Amino acid sequence: MEQDGDLKRVPFEPYVAELHRWQTRLNRVTTLDEAPFSDPVSLDDIVDAANRMAMHPDKDWH
Repeated sequence: MEQDGDLKRVPFEPYVAELHRWQTRLNRVTTLDEAPFSDPVSLDDIVDAANRMAMHPDKDWH
């Protein structure tokens, strides 16, 4: 989006909502703190999230 000749970032709400959903799913904070990269995502959090999703392969997957 352009405003007064400058480009301005405009959040795409579906993308923001999906990021928040995954932050919650991966036990991450949903707001930025002073050092947002100080607490990396644990592989255990990813495995736990995948297990909670109970995903199954496509029936046509070979």
